[in-house]
Amino acid sequence: MLCNKRDIPPKFLRNCSRSVGSSTFGFSRKTTTVSYVPKKNKAVILTSTMHHEPSIDSKSGKPDIILFYNSTKSGVDTVDYKYTTKRPTRRWPMCIFYGILNIAAINAMVIWMSNNKERQQGKKHKRRLFLEELGLQLVHEQLTSRAANPIGFKSHVRSALSLCGVSCAPSKSRPVPSTPPPQKKKKRCTVCPHNVDRKVATICVRCNRHVCPRHSIETRVVCEDCENV
Repeated sequence: MLCNKRDIPPKFLRNCSRSVGSSTFGFSRKTTTVSYVPKKNKAVILTSTMHHEPSIDSKSGKPDIILFYNSTKSGVDTVDYKYTTKRPTRRWPMCIFYGILNIAAINAMVIWMSNNKERQQGKKHKRRLFLEELGLQLVHEQLTSRAANPIGFKSHVRSALSLCGVSCAPSKSRPVPSTPPPQKKKKRCTVCPHNVDRKVATICVRCNRHVCPRHSIETRVVCEDCENV
């Protein structure tokens, strides 16, 4: 149990004055709490509803609650491993989702390792390597479909796809017109007063009158690919 719980008595918390290998027990009607010191200034706190006596193993010097936990509750340590799919979040639905995703990844790793024992011999950080390969395989179909139409891709997106082993298709360049569009004649803005005499070539798309940028609204949107052509 975490040491930041308010219900834990101060004597059960870590303290430099406590000797290494010492145990402190606390009892209630249905539960037993033990605080074991494996190292200096460290404390392992466990609560059990199965044990009701301050029994300590004579060989290891550890309480029976600690030994029972180590022999049966290894799955908790497996889930709390440093290589995980969880991410920091303050939203409890996302916390539950990350927990389900993490347990699913662990179960998939157990099944895969049992069927591919020869591929894991002599490798370190097996869980990290498996999670990396699993994540890449899950998004590979989406990456290939997106790389087939790389319009508007930035350079860092292309480099990220290449690191994932996906090559982008060559971007289709738009044909450039051979003759430039005809130039519009400039006329006085119909909204500005006569003493301003501001001549422009922009025309209103509704009334076909000449208007200056000061008395018009820009609604034309051009993407980066068309802008660069």
